Amino acid sequence: MVDKYGTGNDLDCYEGTKVLTNNLNITEQKTLNEAERDISEACAVDIDFNSPPYDLNYLCKIHKSLFSDIYSWAGVIRTIDISKGSTHFCHAPYIEKEASKLFASFAKKNYFENLDKYKLVDAVAELYGELNMVHPFRE
Repeated sequence: MVDKYGTGNDLDCYEGTKVLTNNLNITEQKTLNEAERDISEACAVDIDFNSPPYDLNYLCKIHKSLFSDIYSWAGVIRTIDISKGSTHFCHAPYIEKEASKLFASFAKKNYFENLDKYKLVDAVAELYGELNMVHPFRE
């Protein structure tokens, strides 16, 4: 049974571990972390970023571009509740609604265009923090 907050047997992980099943069949977390970093960095070079508008579908495409070599579910919104440490992320059924609110707010602020450097850094950091709490993907 999938555990609500990632403390039990997660069917998306290799049995008896907290390591997510992956296309590389890596069962050791440190090795998977290194592979994720190296592969996603290489894939990032090939992403053609579009101009606004941005939305959750666009984010899914970026996620798929970065992680599809590693995870079969790359770019797919998660369907289970997850946490890391004591941080519980957005309840899965609310991901689309909460992400839509964030992207609407981003659009309302004209995608942060015309902000000076300091205001841009603050605005991006705040958006990143909020989007991280929604945490649309398993990883």
